[in-house]
Amino acid sequence: MLKIEYISTDKITINPYQPRKIFIQEELESLANLISVYGIIEPIVVRLVGNLYEIIIGERRFKASQILKMEEVPAIVVPFSDKNSATFPLSKNLHSKRINYFEESEAMHNLIDDFGYTLEELSKYLGKSQSYIMNKLKLKNLPEQVKNIVLENNLPETYVQEILKLPAEYYQMEALQEIILNQYNINQTQKLIVDIIERIIQKEARERIKFKITRKINDGYKLAVNTLMQSVELIKQSNIDVEYVVDEQDETYEIKIKILKN
Repeated sequence: MLKIEYISTDKITINPYQPRKIFIQEELESLANLISVYGIIEPIVVRLVGNLYEIIIGERRFKASQILKMEEVPAIVVPFSDKNSATFPLSKNLHSKRINYFEESEAMHNLIDDFGYTLEELSKYLGKSQSYIMNKLKLKNLPEQVKNIVLENNLPETYVQEILKLPAEYYQMEALQEIILNQYNINQTQKLIVDIIERIIQKEARERIKFKITRKINDGYKLAVNTLMQSVELIKQSNIDVEYVVDEQDETYEIKIKILKN
């Protein structure tokens, strides 16, 4: 049976796999005020790692206790493995909805990279569908600058998933600016993304046509030169001294053929 122990705060360390990275100072101070009146009602959960206790659940309470300069806090020590210590905090935070979608994405990628979780295993241990997890994993593809603007403007994840459909940061930034400036709803955002994608497709089509035209011109030039060279070789075979010079201009090629008099 698990029991509550009082552990010195200087022997407690942060879990490197804690999914929550952003702690608002005002909220911590408010929690510290409550703790100063009522104490820590719910013990934190830790595991022993060497000579230190690593937090599994309760980092907010621990940080609030540090504000109060508390010397010890109530804790429950559990025999968690590295894998469980990394997985359980994310599972709990997902269901309490205390972390943002970028934190979810980063934590899921860490579990895959460091512990080799498959999509099916993540779904099982986190209690979320595979499609939910796949959408979160995609968020890592968002450039840092775009991510910062999204967070600053507190955009819902549905907007971000639409922005991810755009192929490059330039277009994502363009879309973000218009969405924020005009305060688009999700339907307007979806239409904007479709419009930008259509514009990109039209631009690429024009580039392909230009390339084909250029290639055709270049191929025509090569054919003309090859034909002339073959003609020159035939003339040489007739014991006639002949030479040619190709002069490349900005928009044309000037080919001069000289036949020497006997």
